[in-house]
Amino acid sequence: MTDHNDMQQDDQGATNDVTEGFLFEDSNANGRLAAAYELVEPLKPASVDLPLLLWVRVRNTGLVIWPCRGAYPINLGYHWMDANGEVVDFEGVRSVLPVDLPPTEYVTLEIHAEPPPHPGEYQLVVDMVEEGVGWFSLQGVPPLVLPVTVAPAPRRPRACIVGALCLINDAVGNTMVNQLRFFQERGYETMILVEHIDFRQPQDLRRHMMSISYEELRTRIPHQFTRRAMEFFHEADVYIFHFPLPYVLFEAIALVERGRVMLDYHAVTPPHLWDGEGKEEFYAAVRRQRELWRHTDYAITHSEFTRKELLESGLIAPERVYVVPLPVELAHFRPGPKPPELLERYELRDEQPVLLYVGRMATNKRIDDLVRALVLIKEHFPDAVLMLVGDNFNKAYAPVAEKIQQLAEALGVGESLIFAGLVPDDALPAHYQLADVFVTASIHEGFCIPVLEAMACGVPVVGADATALPETIGTGGLTFCPEDPADLAEKVLTILGSEVRVEGLETRG
Repeated sequence: MTDHNDMQQDDQGATNDVTEGFLFEDSNANGRLAAAYELVEPLKPASVDLPLLLWVRVRNTGLVIWPCRGAYPINLGYHWMDANGEVVDFEGVRSVLPVDLPPTEYVTLEIHAEPPPHPGEYQLVVDMVEEGVGWFSLQGVPPLVLPVTVAPAPRRPRACIVGALCLINDAVGNTMVNQLRFFQERGYETMILVEHIDFRQPQDLRRHMMSISYEELRTRIPHQFTRRAMEFFHEADVYIFHFPLPYVLFEAIALVERGRVMLDYHAVTPPHLWDGEGKEEFYAAVRRQRELWRHTDYAITHSEFTRKELLESGLIAPERVYVVPLPVELAHFRPGPKPPELLERYELRDEQPVLLYVGRMATNKRIDDLVRALVLIKEHFPDAVLMLVGDNFNKAYAPVAEKIQQLAEALGVGESLIFAGLVPDDALPAHYQLADVFVTASIHEGFCIPVLEAMACGVPVVGADATALPETIGTGGLTFCPEDPADLAEKVLTILGSEVRVEGLETRG
């Protein structure tokens, strides 16, 4: 990242940047602080209803290291000025340095610039700031000044999608994104409001996401970072509130004063299937927030199982509840041969049977039953392996993954268990194509999108005969008696072509 040959000194000792593409550079009086800025890509059109997201490459052309933490960290910030140079917004959201930045090195940072409240001609001033001391520009270092025309917001119907999170590679998160695009394609101005933004989401999506709290919506106290989200929420025409679990922002459903409200119910895992402490407190929160369902005009579920579960609350009339199965992008998930690069990565042979599981490492997923079934399957296919795709390092899932590994080693199949970890969405179809059978022993599913993804890739499915799984699997696979590894193994062997009965581990000495 460092290039020590692109800097030269003038006669006065000031530093002149000769790096191609860097737009501004200078130093303060003693040369301690200096910076060069480069806009990585052209600015997108700006309007008062959308943030301006831009990437800026910043080089430390001064004499000292820029600290990323401590009493006086150095960050990248911005402020808006009008066409006359008058300050409109002096304190923009900071972009934090990921590491300390030595002289001559550079870093590329994203700026999330909230728009000015009114349309017009502005200057977006991008500037480094030494926290607790001041902006570099106030110490003689010219900032990056970008002329921006901020357009008025077109008055279109507004759709507001509300959730706790909108995670990448997550069924609920993907549903929220699909709904965002659905409304946008139909001319709606659409925004996703969440408690926390997943910054792994693509930039074009994050332009339409904002984080805000229930208290901020309730009190309506304006704040420069939440003003736009607050105004959008209270002026929307259509609302979709997602309910995969209780979260504080869901209580904003009682604040809606206009428009139609729809509940998107994803099913809540019963407390006896949860890991860790606080189960009763969690379910008390579920019961409390269920009462808020009274504020909905309509509801959608993603299976008949979840529709039945929703109707049991008695809070929503049956004629107002619709089943909308989750979609799979067939252009993305499609059949194909076993990818040679994955065979090489995981040291597998093309003819080697691969059982695949995709999902969370959670107790209710009963991955231990998959391991026990693998023992029985290997009696007929000794080289069979079980591949687990899912986060096994996150502190919420690592303990379960560790127990699964220990169980596999205790049963003598440790070397046949493959933890593939969290796989990016663009690499997921190849992992399905690697599989001979997709397996899931989960005993609580509201739909189970991996089942559909596997079938789209031409992979037969074996799943537990529980909750929504039989409905989702349909004729695309076989079901087995829940929590019965022997029955699971038998169904897998049927698909692999060895139709034999097997004994459960519990009958063996």
